[in-house]
Amino acid sequence: AARAAVTAELGFTCSAGVAANKLLAKLCGGLHKPNQQTVLPPSAVHALLDPLPVDRLRGFGAKLGKLLREDGGFETCAALRRAGVPAVARLLRDGGWNKPEEMAAEAVRMAGGRDDAEVGDRKLSKQVGSGKQFGGRRGAARGPLDTREVIAKWVSELTGDIADRLAAEEEENDRVATKIIVGLGLEGEPYRSKRMALKGFS
Repeated sequence: AARAAVTAELGFTCSAGVAANKLLAKLCGGLHKPNQQTVLPPSAVHALLDPLPVDRLRGFGAKLGKLLREDGGFETCAALRRAGVPAVARLLRDGGWNKPEEMAAEAVRMAGGRDDAEVGDRKLSKQVGSGKQFGGRRGAARGPLDTREVIAKWVSELTGDIADRLAAEEEENDRVATKIIVGLGLEGEPYRSKRMALKGFS
């Protein structure tokens, strides 16, 4: 019913996961796209989680995921769950991780499908942005910015996008922007930006 309401009101489809907690619902919600709904009964939790790489767990990507996989040999959630808290804590402690016992307990708990995180409203972003990357090949969709006309075209397009999104923010969330940041990055040079009051920008 919820997915049908989204389609009826907004005109696009969505997928959903129904499970015992936030971790499992998010994981199984991405299994059958598009426009599908996946229900995960408790009896199927290990069948879903066990073959998953450990970096699919929330908060266990990047450096932590690499440490667990490469140094600890915990490639999958099953390996992490079966290793147990003491072995994972020892790895984290040797790797210089803060609060290794606490982090290990959370990792093993999540690898077993247990998650205490609450489902809440998504926080509004503090920024609204628009940007593009440009190549050096002439004739490409986004070729070099080497004439005033080309630069003016893209500045107009990007600022128009920002203006539309700010108008939507004001209408939907009653928020009005007060500052603007303009940034530019050139190959081989440091990124440069300038911040100013929005009302003084022209």
